[in-house]
Amino acid sequence: MALPAFFNPIVNAPTPQKLVAGVMGLLILVGVAYVALLQPQITVVDQLRPELATLQREVAQNRTILADLMKFRREVAELEARLSTLKDRLPSEREMPTLYRTLSDAAAASGLGMSLFQPRPVTTHEVYTEIPISVTGEAGYHQVGEFLVKVARFPRVVTVTEMKMTTGPRPRVPVKTDLVLATYMYRPIGAPPPPKPAGAK
Repeated sequence: MALPAFFNPIVNAPTPQKLVAGVMGLLILVGVAYVALLQPQITVVDQLRPELATLQREVAQNRTILADLMKFRREVAELEARLSTLKDRLPSEREMPTLYRTLSDAAAASGLGMSLFQPRPVTTHEVYTEIPISVTGEAGYHQVGEFLVKVARFPRVVTVTEMKMTTGPRPRVPVKTDLVLATYMYRPIGAPPPPKPAGAK
């Protein structure tokens, strides 16, 4: 099929002119394609760049939060392990009679003659309950010291909160010792709040 006469000057033109015309035509096609197809996409990409930067910042922040969360979870696990260890050192309510008996046995083994062993009213705090115990004993200084050493070595926490030593009532008993010992019970999370002191609003 013959081309229309309109194309005769192009078909009959020398090869260098055809090449120049072909390159120019190709450049025109590339320019039209750029304006028609690529330029709108480039505009869209330019518009999305700030959004991409914002998302990248959010991802970086979330990674930091995630790292902090993992660190926080490790710290919580460590604290729970420490709390469990500490709870093991605090007697439970059903262990109190055994603790009282252990205290009495330690006094007898130390040579401390007890004339008073009386639990006092408990004091409830936010996370623990304090149970004071009044003890009055008669013995020498050495026996009192031995009793206190035995108490300090108990697996359960027992502290001396008050101590008063006076001359013994008899010549063979040089010291009368009045002690207030205290032990503690853990109050679990969710336990009723401690009662407010009288007169508090």
